[in-house]
Amino acid sequence: MRDFKTVIEFGTSKIACVVAEKKQRMGLEVLGYSQIPYAGIKKTNWVDSKEVIGAVEQALESCERQAGFRIRNADVGIPGAFIKVINRKAQVPVKGRVAERDIDLLIEKARNFDIMSDLTLVHEWPAWFLLDDNNVYLEPYDVPSKRLRGCVSFTLANKFFLNDAMDLLNHLGVRVGYFIPEPLAEALYLLPEDIRDSLAGLVDIGYYSTNVSLVYGDSLLFFTTIPMGGGHIASDIAYAMKVEGDTAEQLKRRYTFGLSDNNSISQLFAKNSDGKLKKYPYDPLKEIIDSRVEHLILHIGKV
Repeated sequence: MRDFKTVIEFGTSKIACVVAEKKQRMGLEVLGYSQIPYAGIKKTNWVDSKEVIGAVEQALESCERQAGFRIRNADVGIPGAFIKVINRKAQVPVKGRVAERDIDLLIEKARNFDIMSDLTLVHEWPAWFLLDDNNVYLEPYDVPSKRLRGCVSFTLANKFFLNDAMDLLNHLGVRVGYFIPEPLAEALYLLPEDIRDSLAGLVDIGYYSTNVSLVYGDSLLFFTTIPMGGGHIASDIAYAMKVEGDTAEQLKRRYTFGLSDNNSISQLFAKNSDGKLKKYPYDPLKEIIDSRVEHLILHIGKV
């Protein structure tokens, strides 16, 4: 029996859908992929709620045409704007050597905290453990100790998003299988295991916001969202260079960080509102983008 998987991601400026088939030897074979622009997510709400279902429908229909079958089930990524990460410490006694039951008991004890009414728990995982030898462990199984101390990472999601996503997908005849916290999935996919085990930071710049994660092992030790992203850069370009929003977005995407300042590039090309290709000076564009990015870096450094 063939095994298919569909995942839908609600980005800050586009909705992505991917359909893949699980293969025994090849892992996953992508059968369809679509990416539909929409007004997006700002803070903890849709910018234009009326257009969300239309964008999801287009993304699904495109993937269905490519894959050649109707999508009935999908997993959904939870955007960073709708996520809160809480870390709780706890300790439990151990009889002899650390066993799985001790870890389960520690997680249960750490879970004893109040959750705000608009949030619900969607993921929990132990971040680290500390035994009698005062060494930090990621996997303390079968290690002798009289007590087990540890930190558990809990990911909470906004009920508004979960309910809205389920409602609109049910309306389209699609059942939600799992909700996946996108910052955690991104960290586990992008960062190699040895890097995560040494503590790593991850910055994801979206259109309206930027996600900042601190990753240790298979857990998020810290997560926050900064209300600043690529859309603010485009807005700065449009205002300072007196161009239309679409033109500003083109210029932003054509700019490349790391180019030398030896005057080898003096201009970039972009289409104006009439569809005509025009030249735009490079130096002021560089100054605008670099200034906004420096501003964003300062904010990241303060979190």
